[in-house]
Amino acid sequence: MSYYLKSFLLALLSSILLWIAWPPHHFGWVSFMAFVPLFFVHDFHKKGFIKSSAFRWLIYFSLLMWNIFTTWWVWLASPGGGVAAIVLNTLLMSIIWWVFDLVSRRTTIFWGYTFLISFWISYEFLHLNWDITWPWLVLGNVFANNTGLIQWYEFTGHLGGSLWVLLVNIFLFLSLKNYPNKTVFKKHILASFLLIIAPIIGSLGLTFLNLSKPADKAVTHHALIIQPNLDPYSEKFNSEGTALTSKQQLERMLQMAEENMKETTEFVVLPETAIQGGIHEPEINNESLINLLQGFVRRHPQSCILTGANSYILYPSKQTESARAYGEKGKYLDYFNSAFKIDTSSQIEIYHKSRLVPGVEKLPYPKIFGGLIHLLKLDAEAGGLGTQPEASVFSHHGIKVAPLICYESIFGGYVQQFVKKDANVLFVLTNDGWWGNTDGYKQHLDYGKLRCIEFRKELLQCANTGLSAQIDKNGVILQQTQWWKQEVLEAHFTPNNTKTFYAIYGDYLGWIGTVMGALVFLWLLIRSLLFKNNATFYVS
Repeated sequence: MSYYLKSFLLALLSSILLWIAWPPHHFGWVSFMAFVPLFFVHDFHKKGFIKSSAFRWLIYFSLLMWNIFTTWWVWLASPGGGVAAIVLNTLLMSIIWWVFDLVSRRTTIFWGYTFLISFWISYEFLHLNWDITWPWLVLGNVFANNTGLIQWYEFTGHLGGSLWVLLVNIFLFLSLKNYPNKTVFKKHILASFLLIIAPIIGSLGLTFLNLSKPADKAVTHHALIIQPNLDPYSEKFNSEGTALTSKQQLERMLQMAEENMKETTEFVVLPETAIQGGIHEPEINNESLINLLQGFVRRHPQSCILTGANSYILYPSKQTESARAYGEKGKYLDYFNSAFKIDTSSQIEIYHKSRLVPGVEKLPYPKIFGGLIHLLKLDAEAGGLGTQPEASVFSHHGIKVAPLICYESIFGGYVQQFVKKDANVLFVLTNDGWWGNTDGYKQHLDYGKLRCIEFRKELLQCANTGLSAQIDKNGVILQQTQWWKQEVLEAHFTPNNTKTFYAIYGDYLGWIGTVMGALVFLWLLIRSLLFKNNATFYVS
C-alpha cells in the first residue's frame, strides 16, 4: 500500500473518530485518539513519503469531513450560511495544522507541539469572541455527554477540555511512533495514562464532594416551560398565508400555561420569538400582544412571564451601526431578537440577544463581506440585528435569571457576564426546529450541560420545538420534552449564588493560549531572522 493511500485512509479515519466522539453520541473518550491518525500523516510528510501539497489537501479533507459529519444540518436552515461556516471553519483549522507542520520541520518537535496547542486554543478563543462566531466544534464540547469526566470544568471551562484532548493525542501518538523503543514507549504511554486518569479522578472527587454536601436549604421555585411545537416553516413563519397569526400563536401558549398553573408558579417561560409581529419598545405597554400577557399575570399575580419576542426601535437619526434607513427621510429602524420579563408592574424588563448567528442574524464585517449576501443568499442584512453593550439579568422574587437566547448558551465567556451580575439560574429561549430531526437541536441542549458545570447553576431550556429541558448544576438532565411534541414541563429549581473559579476568571485559558501563541510566533520570527542563511535548522 502506497503512503498516499495510507495517508488518505488515516485522514478519513481521523474525521470518523471525531464524528463518533461528538455529541449527541456518548463516546467523548474516542477524541483522545482522534487526531493520532493525522499526526501519522504529518510524520509521513516530515520523512518525505508524501509531498507538501498532498499533506495540505489531506489535512483539509480530514477536517472538512469532520465539520460536515457533525454540522451538516446547518444547511437545512441556511444553505449559504451552512456552506460558509463549514468551508471557513475548516480553513481556519487547516491553517493551524499547516503552520504546525512548517514549525515542527524547521525547529524542534517541542516547539511544533507548543505552537499547535497554543494556536488551537487561540483559534477557539477567537471563535468565542469575534464576529464570525462558530464555536460549535470547540474540542472541549466533545464531553457534553460524559459530564462525569469533566466536573473540573468549573475551574477551566470547556477550553480546559480542548487542552486535555490535544495533550492526550500528542502523547499517545508519540507512544505509538516510538513503540520499537520500549523505554521511550513506556515513558510516553505512562504520560498518556496519567493525562487521562488524573482529570477523571479529580472529576470523581468533585462529584463525591457535591453529593456529600448537606442538602441545600434554599427554597425551591416553580416554573412552567411551554413548548408549543409550532412548525417554523409553516405555522410560525410563512409568507404564503399558512402561518398562524401572532395572536393565535400566543393564545395557544397561554392556554397551555393556564391549564397547568399552580398557586406556586412563579415563572411561565415561552420560547424564542414567541411574540411575533414586532413590538415597538418605546410604546411596549400599548401593544395588544403585550396587553394579552399582562392580563395573564394579573390573573396570576404571583407569577411573571419570560418570553422571546421580535421587537424594534425607531430612531429620529442613525444612532447605532445596525440601524437601517426606514420610511421618511432621516428615520432609522433597529430590529432585535429580544427577551421580555412581564409581571404585574408596568415596567417590562428587556434583553436584546447579543451573540448573533453569522449569516442569519448578522453579516460579519459588512464592509468586507457585503457582497456575500446575494452570492450565498444569506438571510442577514448588512446591518444585522441590534444588540446591547452588556449582559443584563431579569429579577423576580429574589431570583436573578440569565435570559439566554438561542445559541448564546454555547458561549461560556458570555454567560459569565450574566453570572458576574449575580444571575443564579440560566434560562435558554430557543427555536431549534429549523434543522429538522437531526443532531443540531440535540447538540444544542447537550452543550447547555457544560454551562451548568462551569457555573454550578441550573438551566431551564424552553424551545418552540426541539428539546425543552431542566438540567441540574452537575450537568445532569432531570427532565426533557420529546421531539416535535406540544408539551409543558413543570420544573422545580433551586437558584445558586455560588460563583465558581471559572465564573470569576472566565476563559483565562484562551488568554494564556493567545499570549503563548504570540510569544511562540515572535520567537520563531526572531529565530528565522537569526538563521536566515541556514534554512535547515530543524531537529527531527
